[in-house]
Amino acid sequence: MTPSRLRGSKNYVFNRRVKGVGRIQLSSRTSKRKDFRYRDGLLTKLIEAGRLEPLRMLKDGRLDILDLVDADQRDMLLQVADRYLLRKPLRAEVDFWLPDSAPAPSSRRRYKVGWERFLAVARSIRELGAEPVIEDLRFVAYPKLRRAWGAGPADWNRTRAAVSAFLSAYLGSKFHPFRLEVMGRFTMQTEPRGRVPDIPIGAFWRIVTAADERCGPAYVAMAALGVGPGEYLTLQRDDLHPDDLEVHVRGTKNQHRDRYVAVDARLWGWIDRAVPAPLQERWLGVYWRRACQAAGIVGVRMYDLRHLSAQLAGDRGVTDRDLTVHLGHSQPSMSFRYSRRRTARLVAAAVAEGLLEGRSA
Repeated sequence: MTPSRLRGSKNYVFNRRVKGVGRIQLSSRTSKRKDFRYRDGLLTKLIEAGRLEPLRMLKDGRLDILDLVDADQRDMLLQVADRYLLRKPLRAEVDFWLPDSAPAPSSRRRYKVGWERFLAVARSIRELGAEPVIEDLRFVAYPKLRRAWGAGPADWNRTRAAVSAFLSAYLGSKFHPFRLEVMGRFTMQTEPRGRVPDIPIGAFWRIVTAADERCGPAYVAMAALGVGPGEYLTLQRDDLHPDDLEVHVRGTKNQHRDRYVAVDARLWGWIDRAVPAPLQERWLGVYWRRACQAAGIVGVRMYDLRHLSAQLAGDRGVTDRDLTVHLGHSQPSMSFRYSRRRTARLVAAAVAEGLLEGRSA
């Protein structure tokens, strides 16, 4: 493409449309074609690196092309771009990001709660001012913040995930040096071992029997499919594939959760009666608690039916990899808790055999 010149001037003009910026149409401040191509290349470099703020400032006249030339000659073009990015108001940018921060409403709520707690605690110990900018995240004393947190490791790690997700989206990459620096200081905490409910299978069926007749099939379906109430409630008749004995579970959190779950023929009748859901989540929960009380079962949540499904499979030798497919986890390590009990029993049996063998010798 042949560069154009400003009318009545010898200087070449930029004429580019950039997504997120708009049309950049202004003087390149040079009449030499070679210099123009170099300066136009600076715009390309910023676009490809996702550094759009300097381009907005260039378009609005708050920045001159010669400023970018000077920064590039000092090998600081992208750093200069970051400087403008990191001086933006933290709260305003987080609020702008939150509505589209994740596909699932529950994840967006979790991010919102995490950020509100982070800002409140950081301000209470004077690690952040009243109007912090994004760069201030670099200077927070995270060990001090952890001591003042007032909640457990899981809450801390969820907030850390919210900060991480925001920085990845805002900076355009999870490998951006600023994000890596902040997350390296905002260290994860060791969480207690994941919850694995102890629901004897006899107790489960007592709950189903005691439940309102509309709800019993729903509880069996959650246990058979390894889904929580949220995923169960999305199921419709066209998600059932009786010829293949499969159910299309439409993930509510991420792409891994969207999956086809096989159902044994002996349980298909329960699935058929359970879909679509007879009640909304609130009333399913009310009837679940009433059924647990009637069956004399304490401390078991309706969501535990998802865990029960995996625990039953894990106790019978299903591998972590296979459980990952069943549950829609993103990696096998997330399913390890369900095979742990069977592994422990196998080890205990081996130890007992060795000890008793020695005793009889």
